[in-house]
Amino acid sequence: MKLGFIHILIETCKGTAIYYHVLRQSVPRAFLHFLVLCILSTGAIWLYSLPSFNRQINTVYEKINASCGPVTLTENGLLPTKDPKTNRMIFSMPRLELTYIGDVKSEIPKIDIGLTEAGIIWMPKVILQWNRREDNSYLLYSVTNGISVKFQVCEKDQLVKCLKEANLDAGKDQVDTNSLYLNMLRNPLFTKISVAIGSFIGFFILLFLQYLFFILMVSLIFSALGSRRLQGKLFFRDYFVLNCYIAFPCILISALWLAVQPPFLNFQWISILSFSIYFMIVMSRIERWLAPPPPENEPGE
Repeated sequence: MKLGFIHILIETCKGTAIYYHVLRQSVPRAFLHFLVLCILSTGAIWLYSLPSFNRQINTVYEKINASCGPVTLTENGLLPTKDPKTNRMIFSMPRLELTYIGDVKSEIPKIDIGLTEAGIIWMPKVILQWNRREDNSYLLYSVTNGISVKFQVCEKDQLVKCLKEANLDAGKDQVDTNSLYLNMLRNPLFTKISVAIGSFIGFFILLFLQYLFFILMVSLIFSALGSRRLQGKLFFRDYFVLNCYIAFPCILISALWLAVQPPFLNFQWISILSFSIYFMIVMSRIERWLAPPPPENEPGE
């Protein structure tokens, strides 16, 4: 008996009775249903988050315009019309910090004042994105002259040295004025489109890979080392199908967390806890169905 996606989604959220029937689903069908739910959940998170992203982008460009005026892109670089040689922090917000360095020989303003874990250092010929790591070092991603891309790890006390080296690497080469990345930084519409596409892909990869890892790992472990009462009755194929559907309510819980992002726990912990707890509940029910305990003897027998 083939069960439809909507029917299974509703029943998996209502209880565990459906899981005896989903064992009969084929592996491709179960995986397809899992993939469809990941895509639909990603779309819901994306639609919920997009207005907030757009408001933040508008705020960012308002601050850039107030500090720098219109931004121009020429062969000499990406330059503000206001004080192009004056170094300054343009803003620091909970999600992003932006610092403009027009002259590396002048005093460099403090970078990473602690309000965020990521930021951008804007120099005329180099855009350097930093992400603070747990060991207090930085992962740097730099685009030089709109063409050359470089990744590196930099210690906190070496950050200014790294940005000066990146500026030196740019040399006297001309900037590619057709660079999509540089045009995106001066055009809010390009930024909104890029963030919209990137956030959808990011949310999907996060949900899909996290739960695919759980499904494969748990299926492999329990098919090899699972309950003795289920040995010879459930195999890797059966665990895989079950886990694809066990993930259904867990994906919805994780998607809700990603949309709201409350301060307690994090996405990984929410995913691990929800999948582990629901897996144990479902497998307890499956074990009672497929390998019921022997009936107890009546008193006196």
